[in-house]
Amino acid sequence: EKAQIIIYQKAEKYNCECIKCGYKMTSDKHCDELKCPECGSQMRRVERPGPGQEEDISIDDFSLVPDEFFAGSPKNKYGTHASKGMKGNYASNWKIHFSKVGGGSTSAAAGGPIRGTVRRVSMIAAVMKPPCNLPGGEDTPARAGPKSPLEGSFPSSPSDYGLSTWATPSDDDLTQEDIRLTCQDLAIIKKTALAEIHRRAKDREAEEEKKKKGESYIMPNGTKIIELEGKKFVAVEDFEKLTEEAEDNKDFKEKFEAEEKKSKEAEEKLNKISKETRATEIKTFVDDHCSEKDIRFLPKQKEVLMALIESTSDEKNIKFTVDDKETELSQRELLVKFIELQPNFSDSIFAELSKGEEEEEEGKDKLTPEEKKVQKYMADHEKATYREAVLACLDSTEEKKKK
Repeated sequence: EKAQIIIYQKAEKYNCECIKCGYKMTSDKHCDELKCPECGSQMRRVERPGPGQEEDISIDDFSLVPDEFFAGSPKNKYGTHASKGMKGNYASNWKIHFSKVGGGSTSAAAGGPIRGTVRRVSMIAAVMKPPCNLPGGEDTPARAGPKSPLEGSFPSSPSDYGLSTWATPSDDDLTQEDIRLTCQDLAIIKKTALAEIHRRAKDREAEEEKKKKGESYIMPNGTKIIELEGKKFVAVEDFEKLTEEAEDNKDFKEKFEAEEKKSKEAEEKLNKISKETRATEIKTFVDDHCSEKDIRFLPKQKEVLMALIESTSDEKNIKFTVDDKETELSQRELLVKFIELQPNFSDSIFAELSKGEEEEEEGKDKLTPEEKKVQKYMADHEKATYREAVLACLDSTEEKKKK
């Protein structure tokens, strides 16, 4: 196999600097092909100092300042950035706008577009006729109030004015001259922008100072905690105290878990007893109503009836009316009530048999059909009791009816 030779060519890097805000960066491209990522101005080689190529801002009609000069900023009903035709407070709109730039971050990159706006405002003021003299940055204090971003909004689209498209000056008997940026507008924009820049610088210094000193707070037990660079520090004596509390908490946790286990076991035991008690009650009820003195159903129906009662609920209630009186019973109670209302077969059977015994004295021919069956069963089964014979004959009669 032939050896493969790979030749690596080192790409040339260029050190670039913004001619406006001084932002520096390294790129594979020539600096004159780049725009500043912070303010959008032209970049130049750091190794070749000079004024660089200025932006073309030869503007005769300031009402037509392009959107890229003040991207995402407040607009009046005509789609320009002048105060004429803008709803709300002009300065407040710009204050809210600048506070939201870069998400309100205090980083240098986030404030780049604001610094770019300050430079553009100064450049526009310089080409105005007569020239517009704007206040210097040193005279503008930092914005007061909450940190950025501020709450609120500002008009920036036709819908904010209840329009589908931007209005034209002629709609209000105005001209382009009437809605252009004035020197006063530029002064407000620059002053508001500088106030935001100074406020973010102030907040950034506070954040850095806080990082150096660390953030401290007092715990409920009185221990002072200091957070510094993501770590928590306490005094030695407080650390010993915290260690003791941790041991106490560990003992408490173990005791709590032990008690919780006992409680769970007791609850399971109680549930088991409750189920067993319920099953016993149901079995007793079924046996009592299928006895020699109380026959509400046949012996062969006992298992089915047991399963039916066990499937009912003791918690779920059913409302019904009896004799115009509203009654509420659980499912189980309702089924038990239904069974108890069934006729007692033993009453009619033994009454019929008793009648047959009285007629036996007059002759066996006067025995009832039921008694004859019982007599025959007992004759065929010498060890059978009278009760067993009666129940057997009853079961036999029921089976024939079914057939």
